[in-house]
Order: sequence, then structure tokens, then C-alpha cells
Amino acid sequence: MAKKLKELSDLMLLLIKRSIENKKDIQPLSDQHKKRLKIEMSIISKSESLMNSIISFLKSKRIGGNINKPNSFVFYLLGITNKEPDMSKDFIFDFTIDKKKSRISPPDIDIDFEYREPILQHMCELYGEDKVALIGTDISFKPKAAIQFAAKALDITNSVLPDDKRFNSENDQEAKRISKIMPNVGLTMAQWLGEDPEYKATNKAIEQAIRSLKKEVETYPEVFEAAKKLEGLIKSFGTHAAGVVVSSRPITEDIPLHVAKVQNENKSEAGLEFGDNVEIGANWLTTQYDMEDVESIGLLKFDFLQLDNLRQMTLTENLIRQNGKSVDFDLDKLETSDPKVFKTIDDNKLEGLFQISGKAFRGTDFPITDKKTQAPVLDKKTGKPKLNHYKGVMEIIGCSSFDDIVAANALGRPGPLSCGMHTAYAEGKKDPSSITYSHPLLEPILKDTYSQMIYQEQMIQMAMSLAGFNFAEADKLRKACAKKKKELLDGVEPMFRKGCETNGIPQNVTDEMWNICVEFGEYAFNKSHSTAYAFITYQTAYLKTYYTTEFLCAVLTTAAQKNTIPETIDHLTTEYPRLKILPPNINKSKSYYFPSGDLEIIAPFVSLKGIGQRASDHLVSLQPSISLADFLVSVNRSIVDSKTITLLLDSGAFSDFGTKEKVEEEVQRIDRMKKISGKHSKVSSAVSGNLF
Repeated sequence: MAKKLKELSDLMLLLIKRSIENKKDIQPLSDQHKKRLKIEMSIISKSESLMNSIISFLKSKRIGGNINKPNSFVFYLLGITNKEPDMSKDFIFDFTIDKKKSRISPPDIDIDFEYREPILQHMCELYGEDKVALIGTDISFKPKAAIQFAAKALDITNSVLPDDKRFNSENDQEAKRISKIMPNVGLTMAQWLGEDPEYKATNKAIEQAIRSLKKEVETYPEVFEAAKKLEGLIKSFGTHAAGVVVSSRPITEDIPLHVAKVQNENKSEAGLEFGDNVEIGANWLTTQYDMEDVESIGLLKFDFLQLDNLRQMTLTENLIRQNGKSVDFDLDKLETSDPKVFKTIDDNKLEGLFQISGKAFRGTDFPITDKKTQAPVLDKKTGKPKLNHYKGVMEIIGCSSFDDIVAANALGRPGPLSCGMHTAYAEGKKDPSSITYSHPLLEPILKDTYSQMIYQEQMIQMAMSLAGFNFAEADKLRKACAKKKKELLDGVEPMFRKGCETNGIPQNVTDEMWNICVEFGEYAFNKSHSTAYAFITYQTAYLKTYYTTEFLCAVLTTAAQKNTIPETIDHLTTEYPRLKILPPNINKSKSYYFPSGDLEIIAPFVSLKGIGQRASDHLVSLQPSISLADFLVSVNRSIVDSKTITLLLDSGAFSDFGTKEKVEEEVQRIDRMKKISGKHSKVSSAVSGNLF
């Protein structure tokens, strides 16, 4: 054991030494670097399994993934993470691996990949297929689903005629109508039905929904009685979007499994060396326990997330090369201080940027309605509904530094948004003189976030500073708050209050900090995670800033795979009014969106409804066609039939060869000649057969 550890440690030190020699930007190592390296290696070198896993990951690096928590200087030197940890910011390396082994649960290991399937296959090869499984999820009945299911099962229809088959349980129009009365706000059935005495409606929309439901209960009492019994029961099983569990022994010894078919919708873009094609719809062993239960029995969890944005960046780089430009940058070594990149984000040009392109970040428009009639108010000039714009996170906090992107990743989530924390952050940023701290000990912890506690690390540091907790006790507080488990909270609260009292912290400060932990702990984000994600955000913003057209092509190609082209084009044309999406062109289109000029993009063949990947690949293989006749003679009509030719004609794909009318005439003429030629060939064959 000791010999094996020594061999692995020596190998790792050799790899680290070589890396330091190659990384000119960190030479010579500062005292801070040396101290951090010594601390991390003293922890890592005590674990044979950890060192084996690190070496294995390095071998699998060709798959293209990065652990997204840049706590570790060692991981950066070995190339496991691409972002060097900022030594001036305490990401708490113990948050990844606690040297005292005092964490109350194993750390989450989050790794992002362009393609998820190859790394899963690698894990099976490394540990054994019987020791690796996806993590399952229980999908339970929520009130809306319970009502809809009950109404369908009881054959409730919106027809009063017994023989009317237009609205039967398969059509379930009435079931949908009833369930749609309730907005998606996460209330329980008791709250919706006014049976929870502690609940009070928070707005008029919910009040109106509750009143409407009372009428439905009177009409269909049996539906709601059945729905109440269904609420909370397991409806079906699914798979966690990223969760994977690994065991040192066959997983069936600890957890029941089932086989789930997991769809992989991502496809390689033709001709772009976009990575290996992976199996679509593979069958994978999946746990019948959910994430919390898997964690509770001590099994190691990984989050292997397949990110569209990683593929998007690879596609952009390939498009830059195809467009005749040189790729003279290294995305993994970008300096995160470019004001032009910050301006792209600050200008709210967010479509396609990692993590910050949703409504919560960009803002959204809502129709203005008449208070009496609730009808949309129309603009007298355009006749269109007038809109109110609700600002998003990036509009409110602005972007003038990398720290703003890091904070936005944490602030743009439901919990912080509902607390208005993004607004408080923005106010503190705008006017530093308005910032106050409840206690002097909090200033060094909360200074970077303008007095707001938005990261898990800040909660841990606060508990260690105010209550005198050690890391294990502070992590227990984090866990209790994150899970909102009463037994855990009851266990840690007396310790927290006693520690604060011992350290002379005023009662009102203790109360305030405890309330913040309990209320916000559920939503607090890991800072190192947020920083790693912010770096990917920055990478995408860099490409959008300096290689705009190529990046927009990659964004559109991804949108096409997700069937979100209309809304994506709408967002992009709002951001870039000069943007032109050109129709497919027989000699220029690819199987993906392709740059034609500055803010000019040629649509792919597959953008035409009715043209599939096989026909598209064949059309690309015929390029260039020097004339229409050349194309029509070369094309395989069993792949590209007359219907496809008509689609291409209608789209203007043959515009290089003349007007639509001229092209149609030429197509018909050549088709007639081919038919005549085909008849002659048959006659010649028959004559030849008779002669010989």
C-alpha cells in the first residue's frame, strides 16, 4: 500500500513539475502558489483511490471535459480544470476534500462534457459495468397532474351528450381545462382548495384561481377527492439529468436497479470533426433510489453534465477555420478582464451565452392589460399590444467585471430572485457608501458581494468566524440549511447560538445570521462552481464579441437541434438588427448554419421542412455544381426526389442559376431528356438481349 502510494505520488509530482515548466504564466511560483501546492498534495497523496482516479481522468481527457469547481491548484496544473484558482479568493479547498475527513457527506464531483456517453462508457470500463449506474428520480403527482389524471380516469368530458365522442378521456380536453386554472406556483392541493389555514394567497391571480377551483369542486367532487389521494404518490420513474453513482462493489448489493432507455439527442455536425458519434437511445442501469437516498448510504456521486455550450464553442472554432480565419486564441487561457467582452454582456446581448441567456437574466416583455377588462392595451399606431419590460438580472446588476458574471450565476436562480438579492447587490455596487455590515467580522467575508451572502463558502466562513465552528461543524450547518431538514437544523442551531454567545456576538446579529442561513441556505450557490460556470460564460461572450457571425451560426445550429429556431432568431435579430439569415443555397449550404459575410448566415438544407439529414449530406457532397444541368445529372433521385427538388426551388436554393421560372423550365427539360434517354436505354437493352 505504502509503496503503491509512493509510486503514484512520484508520478503525480513528475506530471506537476512538467506542467509548471510549460506554464510560463505562473513562473516563477509565488510563495502563495507553493504553499497551496504543498497543502493540496499532502491531502491528495494520502488517498490511493483519489490518485488512481486523477491518473485515469488524465488518460480520458481526450473525451473533453472539465471538473467545474476550480478549488484545486493541483487539478489546474494537471489539466483537469482549465481555470487557475484565484489565490486571492478563498474557494476553500477543504470544500472539495476535507483533510480531516470531517465532512458530513462526500463532496459532489461535477464535470461538464461535450458528449456524456463516452465518459459513462469509460467509467464502466474503469470500474466495471456492475459498479456504475445512472441515478434515478421519482416523479410524483403534483396537484395539477393529479387533477388531470383523476379527471381522465373518471372519464370526465366537456360534453353533456352521452353519445358525443368528440371529447372522450383520450382527448381529455376537460381534464386539461380544469388543471390549467392553476398557475405554476408550487402550491399543495390543500392550499389550492382553501383547506390549509396557515396559507394566504399572495396575489390576485392565485386568489382568482382558488375561487374558480371552488366551482369545479362543486361540479366534480369525485375528481378532487381522487386527486387529493393521488398527490405525492409516485407517478413514474426518470433519470437524473447528470447524476451517476459509482460503487466499490456491485451496486445491486446496496441498491435495486432497473434499466432505463436514455435518449441522446445530440448529433455530430457533418464535416466539422465534432467528436465521435454516440449511440442514440442507449439502455443504462439506473438506481431505484433518488439522489438523496444514494447519498445517505455513502455511495460516491458524480454529476456528468453534457453542455450544449461546450459543443457550441468547438463548432464556432471550426467555423472560424472554415471561414478562412486563423484561431489565434486559446479559450482555456483567456484573461477575464476584457472590457469589450463585458460590454457585450452589459448591452444585454445574451442569446447563446452560457447560463445567462434565459428570461431571468435578459428580462422579458409582458402585455399591458386594461385594469377593468383585462384585455391587452393596443398601440394606436401599430395596432399591436403595448408591452412592459421587466428587467433581468444582467440588466439590473450590469457587467463591468468578471466578479459580476460570477455573482450573476448565483443570483439568477429562483431563491435569490424571490428575495430580491440581485437588486440589493446592484444597489451596493452602484453606491458603496450605502453598504452596511451587521458585524465587523462579516466585512471581509461579504465585501466582494456588497454585503450580500450569496455563496455557500460565505455561509461556512461566517459560521467559523462568528460561532467559532470548525470546518466540519460549518459544513453541517450548510447541509442542514440546504436540505431544510428540521432534525438537522434543530441539532445545529443550539451550537451556532452558543458559539456566537461565547464569541460575544450580539443577540440581534446572531438572530439575523441564523435567519439568513435558514431562509437562503437552500438556494446558496457554491462559489467555485459559480466561478467555473462564469468562465464558460466569459468564453462564450468572448467568441460572440470577436467572432460574432461564426458564433451566431453555432447558436442557430444548436437551436435547430432543440427546435427553438423561431425564438432564437427573434432574440438574435433584436440584438443585431443587421443580421440576415439567408435561405439555403445549393452550392453554399451545409448541414449547419454557415457564415456568408459579416452578420450574414446561410441556412442549412435541413432548415427546410421535409429535407432530412441523408438528403442534406448528399446535397453537400455534390458541391460545387458548375451549372443546374451539372447538378441535375449528378444528383441521386432516390435520395433527393422531385418533392425535395421542389422544396429547394421554392426556397430559392437555385438562385445562382437564374430566376425560379427559368430554373423550373430547365429542371423540366432535363427531366424530359432523362426520361427519353431512359426509354432509349431500355429499347437498346431489349434489342441487345434478342441479338445475343
